[in-house]
Amino acid sequence: MTALKSAEEELRLLSARLRNTQDEERRRIARELHDGVAQYLFGISAFLATLRESGTLPHAIAETVAELARHCDDGLKQVRLLSYVLHPPMLDEVGLASALKWFSDGLERRSHIDIELVAEDTMERLPLAVERDLFNIVQEGLSNVIRHSGSPKAVVRLVRQPDQAMVQIQDFGRGMPNGFESGDMRQAAGLGILGMRERLRYVNGRLEIESGPHGTTLTAIVPLGVEAMSS
Repeated sequence: MTALKSAEEELRLLSARLRNTQDEERRRIARELHDGVAQYLFGISAFLATLRESGTLPHAIAETVAELARHCDDGLKQVRLLSYVLHPPMLDEVGLASALKWFSDGLERRSHIDIELVAEDTMERLPLAVERDLFNIVQEGLSNVIRHSGSPKAVVRLVRQPDQAMVQIQDFGRGMPNGFESGDMRQAAGLGILGMRERLRYVNGRLEIESGPHGTTLTAIVPLGVEAMSS
């Protein structure tokens, strides 16, 4: 039993290091997209604008340049969006509540559902690892609501208590099918439940699920405090 526990602890630590490495890679890619690719596209867009405004181009060529400029601007928007979704800078700068506000507002504009965020703007910062994991869980949870629930609305609640932090994602759709905890059903439904639970396990958290014919509620709970975060 001692050897088994030791092996399990080593596996947990290895998995945690792997996830941290993945998160750092996401941050690096996001920074390179924002500081590299986006800047090149911005430069091309500025050059095309100068070319259009010169007034020396034949009409047909001027229309082509204008079309290129529009494609360039669209590409710039997509690169910036991808960069921010991979790792929003505001998650590091101003915290989880503001990052979730930005993400939910953007997702609402790009999707067919209303997204309500319930969170205190003045909430005290959480440990960075906890904020990063809860943000990723909301990303996955809302993505699943849009893809699978058929719900016209989702509500995201973020609450910090003295001993724990909680994020809850509620929809009002068709609910999960019976047996959704099984591996085959989870894969078929694209729920990502295993990934959420694994991510929470590294910060000693847990995922609670309530689902029925009138919707599904996912609740991620993470204990706070020195002992909880270091155990």
